[in-house]
Amino acid sequence: MIGPFVANSLMVSSIFVIIGSIILNYWLKKQEIQPNPYFSILIMSILVLVYIIYPFLVYIIFGIYYLIFPYDLIGMYIVSSLIAAFLIKFLYKTDTLSSLRFTSWFIFLISIGWVISLSFLIPLIAAILLIF
Repeated sequence: MIGPFVANSLMVSSIFVIIGSIILNYWLKKQEIQPNPYFSILIMSILVLVYIIYPFLVYIIFGIYYLIFPYDLIGMYIVSSLIAAFLIKFLYKTDTLSSLRFTSWFIFLISIGWVISLSFLIPLIAAILLIF
């Protein structure tokens, strides 16, 4: 029964990676930096991956899932923003503040999109599974 949730997570994650790469390339061109599409796909993949597996990493490192609802989202937000901002700064030679600003806004959009996708796609997947 966990299959629809995994399929939804993979589909939404790949959509965020593609959209994030396009937005990152546009932002870099606006900053007058020549973007490398391979780096942007790598950065967005790492950002989305860290955002998704952060609670599991905390569980593996500390051995107990100690985070309560709002704090795990805040931790996911901060850690993935910092990692992606460091990668953008390192790979594209931008300043830290603007790359951190870009990643924090993008992760904010991911959070909103994740809630919207779960609220729309899970009932759709459940209805499809009930039909078959």
